[in-house]
Amino acid sequence: LTLVRTSEQRNWHEIHGKLPTNWKDLIKFESQASAIYAYEPLIVARTGANSEYARAVIHGPNETLSEDEVDALVAARMSRQVVLGRSSAPQLQLMVDETVLRRTMGDSIMMYGQLQHLLAMTARRTVTLQVVPFDVESAIATQGSV
Repeated sequence: LTLVRTSEQRNWHEIHGKLPTNWKDLIKFESQASAIYAYEPLIVARTGANSEYARAVIHGPNETLSEDEVDALVAARMSRQVVLGRSSAPQLQLMVDETVLRRTMGDSIMMYGQLQHLLAMTARRTVTLQVVPFDVESAIATQGSV
């Protein structure tokens, strides 16, 4: 609760310095943004992940990370979502391929929790989730960035 109460004053990443530099920069930019746009073709965007999903994404390819390091990186990811609860929350536009919603990360129970998390996020007036369906014409997908 303290993090939420002080989120507009001082962020978690400013207190704990053991984050990759690009993460620190991104967190700082997001804390000042009026809008955040994220497209992820393979996983749920970092600003849309719950803690279990984030843990699976972080720990999966990084088996050399200690539990403390994974905990710190998951906490940093979750702290990025604090800005979405502010009174002056940025508009968040998440776009994912349908594959992202069908691919199981971790187990089916964890994935169900992630899908429920996304559903709850879309209840906020500042959050939009768009899904690119399987059957979209490939010509559209090859025309470049959104």
